[in-house]
Amino acid sequence: MILKAANTTQLFRQLMFWLLCVAITNNSFGQDTVLTNRSFDKGTQLLSLSYGVITQASGIAKSIGQKKDYSIFGPLKWSYEIGVSEDIGVAPKLNYAHVIDKTFDPQLYYGAVHIGVFGYYHFGRLINAPKVDLFAGVGGYMGVVFTDNGGSGSTDYASNAFPALSCGARYYLTHSFAFFAEVGAMRQSFVDLGFTIKVK
Repeated sequence: MILKAANTTQLFRQLMFWLLCVAITNNSFGQDTVLTNRSFDKGTQLLSLSYGVITQASGIAKSIGQKKDYSIFGPLKWSYEIGVSEDIGVAPKLNYAHVIDKTFDPQLYYGAVHIGVFGYYHFGRLINAPKVDLFAGVGGYMGVVFTDNGGSGSTDYASNAFPALSCGARYYLTHSFAFFAEVGAMRQSFVDLGFTIKVK
């Protein structure tokens, strides 16, 4: 488990690299440079990957209190939003984060995986800016928090569920590639930064 955690950062970098390659290929030779009047519409499909800041409220960082000798990864967040109307989208989400407490020998590993569903409202009717997508969301998560004490082979699990609220802004560099920021009470993080590929 500790070895897998150490390789997560490298995996994240590789995933970011390949998704960026897909976005650049999809927009090469100016094929998608013409923007429509709305950044979001019915039938729009958005694949997003973001990285957040773990908070004390996440549970896994809180579990090691004020200790200084630890490393944190995540939360890494994936979502796929589908526009069900001109203004509303629904998105399944998958989040992952971990903390490694190095004050123990062997090291302790605290991890969390959360699956959720969000509903988003996009303010395209109010803002005549095709490169900008302002949105607000409400949803909920169910997840598992687990603790692995390394060499003993013992792992403890606990489940939880909670609501979440957020708002954010997405800026399109081309018709199908954008950077975004999302803030709110999202349990694992208060601020997420990432990029979006408009699949459709």
